[in-house]
Amino acid sequence: MPLERQNDDHTGCAAIMIDREIELKLQCTPEAMERLRGAPYLRENGMAVGRKRMRSVYFDTDDLRLGANGFALRLRFTGDKCIQTLKAGNDQTATSVFHDTQEFESLLPCRVDEPDLELLPPPVREKLRKLIDGEKLLPRIESDIDRETIDLRSEGGDLVELAFDAGSVKANGSKADICEVELELKEGCPEELYRIALGFADIVPMRIARMSKAERGFALLQGTATAAVKAEQTDLDKSLSAQEAYELILRDCLLHLLANEGPAFDARLPEGLHQLRVSLRRMRSAFTVFRKEIGGETAEILSAEAKWLGNAVGRARDFDVFAHDILEPVTPAEGEEEAFAVLKRKVEEERARAWSAAGKAIHSQRYSRFVLQLALFLSERGWRAKSSAGDPVTDFAVRALDKRQASVERLGSRMNELDEEERHELRKRLKKLRYTLSFFQSLFGRKKAKPYLKDLSRLQDAFGALNDLATARAILGELAKDDAALQPAVAHVAEFHLARAEREWESVRSLWADFTARPAFWRG
Repeated sequence: MPLERQNDDHTGCAAIMIDREIELKLQCTPEAMERLRGAPYLRENGMAVGRKRMRSVYFDTDDLRLGANGFALRLRFTGDKCIQTLKAGNDQTATSVFHDTQEFESLLPCRVDEPDLELLPPPVREKLRKLIDGEKLLPRIESDIDRETIDLRSEGGDLVELAFDAGSVKANGSKADICEVELELKEGCPEELYRIALGFADIVPMRIARMSKAERGFALLQGTATAAVKAEQTDLDKSLSAQEAYELILRDCLLHLLANEGPAFDARLPEGLHQLRVSLRRMRSAFTVFRKEIGGETAEILSAEAKWLGNAVGRARDFDVFAHDILEPVTPAEGEEEAFAVLKRKVEEERARAWSAAGKAIHSQRYSRFVLQLALFLSERGWRAKSSAGDPVTDFAVRALDKRQASVERLGSRMNELDEEERHELRKRLKKLRYTLSFFQSLFGRKKAKPYLKDLSRLQDAFGALNDLATARAILGELAKDDAALQPAVAHVAEFHLARAEREWESVRSLWADFTARPAFWRG
């Protein structure tokens, strides 16, 4: 069931430390978990280890100093055993989405009710004491989990512990349900975790869990509201090669996507959906920018899947913009109140259907496979590269930015003659230029780039507003097509925004002049 490894001799695998824990956590529904339990692959390749109930208590100061600094200190009670564990760090800044932590465990008497820092290695103990600074450690989070474990041995010799976890995390009077499949590497290559997970995704849809149980508990303690996450500028060092930059940029795109799954489809935040769509567009731009030097069949498949997903969620985003930016500012004309109310209802009905379709895409097995395949692609560096991929990233960035800017200038040189379709194409080229700049800006300095980016962003915003209006016209035509009673309300909305479109176009012409006067900052 898992994909075959590309390196059977484990070449390139890092040695696994005894106190290092590498896990891939996957969220699923209880029904999906039951289907996985009965999978033929587990019967054929797994050896049942057992079942247990685990009650864990996580300790921290009143102001959560340990959690804020990447530590989780717990007592776990299982039967007549108590194990103290300190987890330090969660390295998800590497080119994977593993939970990669250092772990320090000690067996304690079963009746203890607080951790014993004396059992930690001296350097770690002193670091914690300095951090706590005399404050009392208090029980802050509790989890109650039923766990079933199975050991899996791959054909390549990797040993992976599979755990089915079901239960809850409680903190501050709130509760979060847990239904997770954990894959923990015991021996071998971390990439095997992705291969096993990809096999699972052939059976049921799953989502990579970005937060540990402790992190979910801290979120409950702090009452942290789910919020959309904007893309951060990729931080590249000038010493990197183009190939190393490719890896980091695509990693950032993947993490941006994962960070907005919850805001978009658990909290149903329009901005979360928008940012998820942006992550996919940035990802596709990255594949395109590097395509001639770095790519291959898998890269093309992943780019196509990103396009599929972007289209799957696009209609929901279009209706969000229509409802908020197009319909909301309009006051119905006298006598058209009823028709306007009907129009609003139809918009909300179509919006709900579009969100439902987007949700089905995100919760599909196809999406699960896309995310896991991309993570594996990055982890095992599964691309083909030309010799030029070893060029310094700065040289590559200059060539890429020159190409993007030239593409924009060729079409923009006919600014006064562009029809609506060509304006839309110019908007897309500007967006691709902006994404490419976000990939490479750190190589040239923020201060140096700021004036250029300011003019580009203003121009892009104006073109974006024009595109929203063009999309709105299409939606209005669609809604009124089979309902003559809506025609007056539709005409009123269209007329309201016509003057705005004219203003935006005049703004574009002025902003274009400012933008083209700016020198290419990456050129010197």
